[in-house]
Amino acid sequence: MQSSGDFPQYSEENHETWRNFFKEARKSWATHNSIIHPFYRDNAYRLEEFSNRIPTLDQLNSALSAIGWSSRYVDGLVPGWEIADLLQNKIMPVSRKIRPAEELHFASEPDLIHDIFGHFPTLFADEYRDLLSRWARPSSALPIYEGDRANYHLNKMMVLYNGLISDKSQEELILSSKHLCNFLVQNPTPSQTFDKAYFWIFEFGIIQQADQRLVLGAGILSSLNELEKLAFGDCELEELNSENILESYNISSHQDKYLVVPYLDRFHAILEEIAGSASLNQSGGLHAE
Repeated sequence: MQSSGDFPQYSEENHETWRNFFKEARKSWATHNSIIHPFYRDNAYRLEEFSNRIPTLDQLNSALSAIGWSSRYVDGLVPGWEIADLLQNKIMPVSRKIRPAEELHFASEPDLIHDIFGHFPTLFADEYRDLLSRWARPSSALPIYEGDRANYHLNKMMVLYNGLISDKSQEELILSSKHLCNFLVQNPTPSQTFDKAYFWIFEFGIIQQADQRLVLGAGILSSLNELEKLAFGDCELEELNSENILESYNISSHQDKYLVVPYLDRFHAILEEIAGSASLNQSGGLHAE
């Protein structure tokens, strides 16, 4: 359990940022209601009890107890293997940090607005939790290699130092990340593959049919600029598969291209496909072939 010392103390300015986001989100949901997936749309009302102030863990846990879940504070960008372990144990990670007021519509790093506004409502949809479990169960049993750790720490540095270092240093950091990402695309570890799946399903998941687009991903639903971009169709789309899922992306900026599926069950199929690239050992864990 987390001690009281682990609980953040939010300022009135923080609570005001929360309230302002809530007001803007209500407008955005009303305007773009038709492209928000029912898993989210049908449960967004559950956020209303938190409209005036940032909720405490006790308040979140009280609501989540109805589905047998709870929540825990984490520090911003968390390794995929830690997320998998939390989700496998039915714990929703919540970042302690809240975005600055000037990043209200799009935050450059994960924050509590992303975690609560993006993930909390969909957890109340049974099918969504089943999909989440199909990712977390095998992902939490994967071996972690040095390449996985290096990739996480480099991404963490890019988030922490964004806008705080010289342009030249930032360019060097981006270039280093690009080279490592390219290496991992060519030599993917099981954990890296499952991390990419998490990104394109639970953070930027989109179901695109001929005449309808449904947004499921928390990264989009908690980024009002990105949701508006997708609502007006001003973006490049490509169908997601077990190969292009390994392509690089930038967590600190809008995506240039979105990988989409034609129906929800395709997400399940993709998870089965990437799990099939690893084999089960006798203890039930996955190891690289």
